[in-house]
Amino acid sequence: LSGSFQKRSEEFVDALMKEEYPVLWENLPQTIRNPVYSSVRKQMPKVFAEVVDEFGEHIEEFLDLEDMVSSQLTSNKELLNQIFWDAGKNEFGFIISSGAIFGLLFGFAKAATVVANQAVHG
Repeated sequence: LSGSFQKRSEEFVDALMKEEYPVLWENLPQTIRNPVYSSVRKQMPKVFAEVVDEFGEHIEEFLDLEDMVSSQLTSNKELLNQIFWDAGKNEFGFIISSGAIFGLLFGFAKAATVVANQAVHG
């Protein structure tokens, strides 16, 4: 973005100066305007970086990221599903393993209870 702004810097300077000081800017010779253009081009990368940093620090004031992410995920079910499976890969393995172990233990306990109950009641 900085490069495209630099290419159009003269346009921006002209527009600003015509708005703020129209008579002065129209009457300035090109030899006086050129150093102004040059100065703006030289300062633009620094100013642009500051603007981007400031935007990044206060992005929540400009964009509702939660709403953007939510709307993207609800409109793209495949992406949501993929994220869900990728994020939960390890946890799903644990759930399956622990489910098998607990199911086996509770199954043996239930079977022992049934067998013991039949032996007592006969």
